[in-house]
Amino acid sequence: MDEIIALYEKTLDADFIGHDSVAQEIIEKSKKTEEEDYNQEKTTKYYSALRWSVNHLSKQFLANKDLSNYFALIRGIKDIKNTNNTFLIKLTDKLIGKLKKNPDLFSELEKLCQELINFCQETNNISMKNRIETRLAEIYFINQKFQQALDLCNKVVFDLKRYEDNLGLIQLLLLESRIYYSTKGISKSKAALTSVKTLVTKVYIEPKLQAKIDMHAGILASHEKDFNLAYSYFFESFDVFNIPTMRKKNKALKAFLYMILSKIVGGQIEDVNNIILSKQGRDYLGKEVDALKSIEIAVKEKSIKLLKENIEKNKVYLNDPVIMYHLNNLKNELLEKNLIKIIKPYSLCEIDYISKCMGLSNEDVLNKLRQMILDKKINGILDQGKGCLILYDENEGNPYLEKSLETIKNLEKVIEALDKKVRATNI
Repeated sequence: MDEIIALYEKTLDADFIGHDSVAQEIIEKSKKTEEEDYNQEKTTKYYSALRWSVNHLSKQFLANKDLSNYFALIRGIKDIKNTNNTFLIKLTDKLIGKLKKNPDLFSELEKLCQELINFCQETNNISMKNRIETRLAEIYFINQKFQQALDLCNKVVFDLKRYEDNLGLIQLLLLESRIYYSTKGISKSKAALTSVKTLVTKVYIEPKLQAKIDMHAGILASHEKDFNLAYSYFFESFDVFNIPTMRKKNKALKAFLYMILSKIVGGQIEDVNNIILSKQGRDYLGKEVDALKSIEIAVKEKSIKLLKENIEKNKVYLNDPVIMYHLNNLKNELLEKNLIKIIKPYSLCEIDYISKCMGLSNEDVLNKLRQMILDKKINGILDQGKGCLILYDENEGNPYLEKSLETIKNLEKVIEALDKKVRATNI
């Protein structure tokens, strides 16, 4: 251990060169070092040496795209001696996490995780096994293999509850909630998030993890159209990701965009400029913010044509599933409001006239009118032969619809009578 610490202290000299070879030597020696009695000062320096070596080598391997050595580094961490299990788990998990968003490495990452899981089973290292399985479930989720991710989550949750690993359970349930949200299982996603919030009261969690929970809670709240609550969650998340000591600019930007989106979709357009021009907000000005600003302008002008044009023009910067979900809803709501405003004074209105007023194609207008009639948002029928929309008074029913319903009811009575007759004759 002393030799490893001495090697590490050499690297602290500003004039020292040869960091790569020293980092490699520290890793190799740590696998052969003999067990020593605990000494706090020495152990702290030893951990710092290992942490520096692994981080330095991983950065070098990634910069040089040397993935074979990068994977070998991950596999070798479990052989390091004179450390506790938690330290090794964090190192391994961090290195795997750096590659999780690369779809080209999916099969290699899956293979690596399975190897480590098998090793943990052989050595009965349950805590490391659970953490790697959670990471593998996340990799499945990122690569849209939702069923495999859920199956693995259901398997891991049993061990986490059995050993009362509340922190691991929080991470797993948060992942499960995100998976359910992506597969449109909103009620299950909310249930998983509720379990996460309950567990958070029982154990200390890092601010970074709390920010992730707040971000997802904001997404669910916005899905339920509670945009004020969603904004407060996004603000809390943005505030943490923007702290200089743990700054995550990409995640902070995402939270910032969601804050602006909440105000636009929630109808509080007057607050958008205050957010964008705030002291913290100025650091994130760019194409993404400009894209949302163009949406705000279209909504302010109540122009469906401008909204569609701005979405299409800025789709590269609005390419986020949460943002696109709400923009599509916003587009539909604005389209319905504009349609109702145009047709309200008339009892009969030409489709061509509606299309010209809205700056949309006849087909788009027809599709929307059909949907609104079926949803009973418009009381009328389409006469496509004459190319017009016939509207009825609010208290006036649709005679064709009423006759159709009456016919269906009579037909139902006939079928029931025939069914009784057949049963009575025992055929």
